[in-house]
Amino acid sequence: MAKAKIAEPSPSSKILVVLLIVVSVAFIIGMGARTFGYIVSQGDGLLDDNAYQSITLTDGSRFYGNIDDIGPEYIVLDNAHYSSGDSRDELSLKPVKDTASESTGSVNINRAEVVYWENLQTDGVVTKTLSSNAKSLGE
Repeated sequence: MAKAKIAEPSPSSKILVVLLIVVSVAFIIGMGARTFGYIVSQGDGLLDDNAYQSITLTDGSRFYGNIDDIGPEYIVLDNAHYSSGDSRDELSLKPVKDTASESTGSVNINRAEVVYWENLQTDGVVTKTLSSNAKSLGE
């Protein structure tokens, strides 16, 4: 009985198989990292721990405070305040802590609702107001 000879794969098909394996492994690692929050953790180094931040939501509302954590689904904002004025001249910041829900002052904001966030200037009006409120609240 004669043995059937199996055709040897061409070099280009070998390269294609190796490339597919490498891309598949990279995709799986990337999805796992995103799922468990290792990607975009703390804003990819853009978060200034020494500054306050402003977060603008899809409905136009804004929250101010210190971003404590940027997770895959939520941003945690400590010392949270919200704007009750419509213009910069009428800016009035209210601590979330003073709301009827008796909040701890931290809020979890759904990342899907965030348009953008930014670090605030250390000598700006909002920063001075937040610092003043933090002192008066004993934080």
